[in-house]
Amino acid sequence: MPVEITTSISIVDSDIQTGAVETIHYRVTAIDGEYSAGVYGAISPEGLDYATVTEQDCIDAVEAAININQLRGQLTAQIQRKKIPEKRHDLPWQSR
Repeated sequence: MPVEITTSISIVDSDIQTGAVETIHYRVTAIDGEYSAGVYGAISPEGLDYATVTEQDCIDAVEAAININQLRGQLTAQIQRKKIPEKRHDLPWQSR
């Protein structure tokens, strides 16, 4: 099953007087079955107007600003480490 990566917009901050979009808060989530990984962040885009901006405009601005392909690779690697862990974090006497 391939890792499913989604970019979602949490909130958009804008200037009421000018209508300029000032900050886009986003989440990028990777899901592979029962395993997931994600990041949350914010960008300050240029040239977006609150009155006409769409969700896709915001997603496109985020993905262009954060190098989405590199992030996809990092999130996929995180999931792989969860699937096949290299380290343990537990109490040894409880797992016997």
